[in-house]
Amino acid sequence: MASASSFKRKGRRKNPEQAAEDTAVALSPKELRSQQRQAKKARNDLITYTIAAVAVCTFIGLLISLIVDPVLGVGAGFGLLCLSLSFRYPRLAVYAFVAYIPFSGTVTYALGGSSILQLAKDAFYFPARSRCFSFVVGKDCPLLSPSR
Repeated sequence: MASASSFKRKGRRKNPEQAAEDTAVALSPKELRSQQRQAKKARNDLITYTIAAVAVCTFIGLLISLIVDPVLGVGAGFGLLCLSLSFRYPRLAVYAFVAYIPFSGTVTYALGGSSILQLAKDAFYFPARSRCFSFVVGKDCPLLSPSR
């Protein structure tokens, strides 16, 4: 029979999170302030762009609703808002596209089955796809993963 000391561990194992914390270098106060400034700038850019896009799209939608038809004006304003935000934030647009796809048929038939509503999902996809494509071309990355 083996003694209890023969089953003793030779060393304490660390889980991957603890190992990563040990190897990570602590940020200096200057670097920490720099990251905080960058986060604040990104947050301000998001708010500024979103407010400007909503204001411009609302104005255009109001013009179209006064000139042509109120329903068409609301649709045009919302469509322009989707296009502009999707081009600016392509990753979120792809997430919205994936979330909207299962409900697109239900929404289309509930609102009258118009063929324009069938194309509404493209307001999320095409601007995001063009922005991702321009990113890939700019960085000289492959569009698809290379086969191995």
